Amino acid sequence: MARIKFYDTVVKYVVTAECTQPLRIGSVSGDTEEVLVHPTDDRPFIQASGISGIFRNYCEQMYGEDWADTIFGKRTFEDNMNSYEYSSKICFTDGVLDSDSKNVKLELRPRVSIDSQMGVVSTDGSEQQSGQKFNMAYISAGAKFSFSVYLYDEQQQEKIESVFCAIDEGLIQFGGQKSNGCGYFRITNLLRKIFCLKNEKDRELWFDEDTIIPSEYENLTNHIKLYSHKQNAFDIVVEAQTENELLIKSIAVSKVNGEQLNSENIKNGKMEYIIPGSSMKGAVRSQAEKIAFYLGKQYDWNPEIVIENAFGSKKDTLQKNQNGKRGNIYFLDTVVENRNKDDDLTISHRIHIDKFTGGVMHGGLFTEKNAAGKLNFHITIRNWEGNNAEQSCGLLLMTLRDLAIGAFTIGSGYSIGRGVIKVEKITVIEQGDQKKCAVIDFSQNRIQDEKQIITRCFKALQEV
Repeated sequence: MARIKFYDTVVKYVVTAECTQPLRIGSVSGDTEEVLVHPTDDRPFIQASGISGIFRNYCEQMYGEDWADTIFGKRTFEDNMNSYEYSSKICFTDGVLDSDSKNVKLELRPRVSIDSQMGVVSTDGSEQQSGQKFNMAYISAGAKFSFSVYLYDEQQQEKIESVFCAIDEGLIQFGGQKSNGCGYFRITNLLRKIFCLKNEKDRELWFDEDTIIPSEYENLTNHIKLYSHKQNAFDIVVEAQTENELLIKSIAVSKVNGEQLNSENIKNGKMEYIIPGSSMKGAVRSQAEKIAFYLGKQYDWNPEIVIENAFGSKKDTLQKNQNGKRGNIYFLDTVVENRNKDDDLTISHRIHIDKFTGGVMHGGLFTEKNAAGKLNFHITIRNWEGNNAEQSCGLLLMTLRDLAIGAFTIGSGYSIGRGVIKVEKITVIEQGDQKKCAVIDFSQNRIQDEKQIITRCFKALQEV
């Protein structure tokens, strides 16, 4: 049984954070087409337990498991009884959707799992492979959530405030689908109030804390920048444009000049055409698996290990002891920029051909609205323990080279020339005490790599 502890000081943080990328929070029912909704407010929210878990996980990485135990608590089991070695010195409230975000949009995106060997949807009918084509709901970027944090150990303010900085820098993500670019936030407002409970006035304020106006709090929004400690190993920017047209099918389609579209490229909450991080990750991973297979033969190593380090793996439901693994390559949504002013130019008409007669099938005329324009892909490689960042970067660069030469495409319609990406430049930024940069310029057929970043990454692939 936990011992009751008394505290002289309470540090309260009031946090407002805005989604910079879509947010995926699974529903209670487990339905992928729903997000978690508060039972009374009927609005999406982030559970306090989820926020606490994110904070604890990051603190364990940064400050060690022992320190995390003293702040977040540690439970042990003795003779089938719960025993608390450490009681928690911190607590969290639910992340509530701000009132000005009530009209935030939910995005419903189609998802599909591709058989890496056959290049088609996985449909072998097994429990593990069933439901490979499905829709998934996300909260659109721009939604703001507010939550409070109560710290009962005044001496640990600096370490807890560094977590807020990590959230703002994109080192911490909320919800699911993290490697697909979801769950990034920026801190728009961070307030702090310290209550000294030995002081009568502070005790009165503490009992009526909800009435305290924001101006009576200390604003730490800019202060947390001092705790910056980026953990990205590499930031990669790919400057490109569509060679022809691009089509990543959306669920909802619109009308053009009174004509109902059959297919339309997916859009985000701002109605911008995008390449979802999940689509980019899927296409890149599929090609990376082929490259890893041949490299494994050449250098005598297991390609599955390299792929799982880079892209992660799911938990094997058929083997209870087989846990999933998080990869260290993260993809963001990419907006298709500088589209034609006359958007109707991206509309195409196609027909279904009867394979037996060679003629047009009845009702076989369909209309599609594609996307075309400039692309700037942003990919991050994290410096996770147990994942070789240089190795993952080397594999990724080889894969992006294949994208540049047209060895694989993005989206549907590759057989009719869609999804070909013209890569113009790849910039590799190595993070650290001093940023180092390497550039692969396809337009000039030139590589700038004074710090031997690319060379080191390719060499890491030989020494798995």
